Amino acid sequence: MSNPGTNLFRKKAVVENTARVSSHTLAAIVVLSSAVLEIRAQSPTFAGNAQHQAQFATPAQHLNHLRWSSAIETNFDFIHYGSPVITASNTVIFASAAGGVFTVNAIEGATGRVKYTLPTDWVVAPDNSWGVTFGPVLTVGPAGPRLYYPGAGGTVYYIDNPDSDDPGTPVQVYFYMLLAGYTTNFAAYKSTVFLDTPITADSNGVIFFGFRVVTNAPPPLNTTNSGYARIAPDGAATYVLAPNAAGDLFVSHGSHNCAPALSLDETTLYVAVKSVNYIKGYLLGLDATTLATRYEVLLRDPRNNGNRVMPPDMATASPTVGPDGEVYLGVSANPDTGMGWMLHFSADLATQKLPSLFGWDYTVGVVPTNIVKGYRGASSYLLVSKYNNYNLRFYRAAILDPNAAQASLGINVMREVLTVTSPTAAREWCINSPAVNPATASVFLPSEDGHLYQWNLHSNSLSEAFTLNIGFGEPYVPTVVGPDGAVYTINGSTLYAIDSLTNLSISAWSSAPDERSALVAQPISFTAVVTNPAGTGPVPSGMVNFLDGSGTFATNIPVVNGLAQTAPTNLVAGVHFITVQYSGDAFYPTGMVSLVQRIHAKATTMILTSTVPVPGSNSVTFTAALVSPQGGTPTGMVAFWDGNSFLGQTAPSSGRASLGMTTLTAASHRVWAEYSSDATYVSCTGAVVGVTALIRQMQMMPDGSFQLGFTNRSGAPFSVLGSTELSVASTNWPVLGPAIEVTPGQFQFTDPQAGARAAATYYRVRSP
Repeated sequence: MSNPGTNLFRKKAVVENTARVSSHTLAAIVVLSSAVLEIRAQSPTFAGNAQHQAQFATPAQHLNHLRWSSAIETNFDFIHYGSPVITASNTVIFASAAGGVFTVNAIEGATGRVKYTLPTDWVVAPDNSWGVTFGPVLTVGPAGPRLYYPGAGGTVYYIDNPDSDDPGTPVQVYFYMLLAGYTTNFAAYKSTVFLDTPITADSNGVIFFGFRVVTNAPPPLNTTNSGYARIAPDGAATYVLAPNAAGDLFVSHGSHNCAPALSLDETTLYVAVKSVNYIKGYLLGLDATTLATRYEVLLRDPRNNGNRVMPPDMATASPTVGPDGEVYLGVSANPDTGMGWMLHFSADLATQKLPSLFGWDYTVGVVPTNIVKGYRGASSYLLVSKYNNYNLRFYRAAILDPNAAQASLGINVMREVLTVTSPTAAREWCINSPAVNPATASVFLPSEDGHLYQWNLHSNSLSEAFTLNIGFGEPYVPTVVGPDGAVYTINGSTLYAIDSLTNLSISAWSSAPDERSALVAQPISFTAVVTNPAGTGPVPSGMVNFLDGSGTFATNIPVVNGLAQTAPTNLVAGVHFITVQYSGDAFYPTGMVSLVQRIHAKATTMILTSTVPVPGSNSVTFTAALVSPQGGTPTGMVAFWDGNSFLGQTAPSSGRASLGMTTLTAASHRVWAEYSSDATYVSCTGAVVGVTALIRQMQMMPDGSFQLGFTNRSGAPFSVLGSTELSVASTNWPVLGPAIEVTPGQFQFTDPQAGARAAATYYRVRSP
């Protein structure tokens, strides 16, 4: 191993373009560097922001029109793709490649017009397996918006005024030496030092990125080790090598495509480092000004807390910082699970929290809780994750609760709140970062089947599906939302811009949209909504056809008051692509939109019971038995609840899911469970219901109250009714209050007014 480098290298980086920048110009840059700080792009960097939360504020448009597309490569390659970045003025910036030569493209988002192209000498690090993403960043410069993008030898180029059709000559920035030395030894630096992560920027225009050294970098680096760099708007540069940052000489590299993430206050930079000769990796929290290490955690497989893990070079997983400052990072599993893990830490990396079942090649997005159907948990936000199991070829996406436990693989992991299975068999969600759109309560996801999908979290449905192409076995791609609501994604080496029709809105709705709940032979209707979003002008008329795949099942349904509806009676179990085709009229063009309707083949019922292994103890076990009249064994997940309080979640085995507890408090409980469904069996719920009570105690207390005690099923809700007249119908007896479960299976009720009544009081116990 060569010299791991000094603790930190700090010097002013040279800022050069084709005409040498004078010291006067550089001084002007320094003076003006704090003048403009509030310029924000709609999609400035990989995964939406410096915390990689993948949220986009502008309401996304309907997916029924291809605005434009642009080839990224002339030949399809199985590689990772970098994210387009989009200015607040809707200039879309991305890289294309031909023959290993990269070009930066700036496209007018609204029209697809090419505004300019920029050459770059950036090259992909040769020690990659699935490619290295080209990751530019939009940030603030001394005089307004600035675009940074990768160059050769670990250098970075920038232009100011990226919305201009002629932004001027790019300026090159060097983080480790002066221009003269770089120029005289350009070939050596280009062949040994590689910028290998997306660039991250803070709100003041400071940028951060990882660099990979292959073989040995010449002086002044003079090392085989890789690291991370920081460059300020005035060119002041700092870098740190991986072994110094980790305090471990067996560590030598960062991870390809692993973009640095900033803490919420931008004082901590989260990065990953690892060994190339051993399975060993760290997540580090660096001081965002000096790059000195503040926090550090050795990455381990959560199943045993012993086997070491790390982000693989063939992945694109980057740290995500949640709204509470907690940090998430996808890593491999050891031994392999076909899924990897998404590890979860406190902001200071001192506390490891619940992991999730998938993460090795994905950067998790953040989802507000109020847009997720039926969420009743205590977390302040949720996560959206690709959720593939490559060993089983089972491809899903999931909404996860980072603070609620689910039992899987022998440990507790993040609870699956919702999941959505790929509509097309053997085709996965090909994402490295999603687009979370709170304004439409949606997540936008592309699939290898050639579609872009809108996962509506209010209805838990794939409410829109847009056909991009025939489908490709794609590697992992990003999706973003532009400032006008257009949705951008990549499939088949092409960047697509998708929006709605001009002056015409077409949407489609199912009466049973939830992915979990539709059963074969259940009545389902589909409604087309055709409106003029401008609010003025003619009301759309015309006809609508409804298609199931390529087959039409309802034709020439008139649009009346903006609506056309049909109710097919022959939908079989499975996945249906329902398409609305609008004929247009004298004022409006033709158009179409599609949704996905999932129909389950078999009904499911649940019987939920409880047992108390040791009467008088605090132990209780709840068991959900799932049965279907059509036979077979349901799979999936069962969640257990006490009212709206989450108790736990587990997968059924042989149709039975059990949850043991020792923390049931003395209170009135209403324990119930919900089965989430699978590809065959529909969802269902069940509740613990009491049986005839076995009276154990009837006692007048010294204070004149009457106490009633009985045993029954733990977790069942009980109400106690009372009357002084047996002749009164039991339905008219007033409820005196709930019975309290003092220990599992032991209930008690106290009537404080019993001694004050002149007449005898009669009691009944009711459940629920």
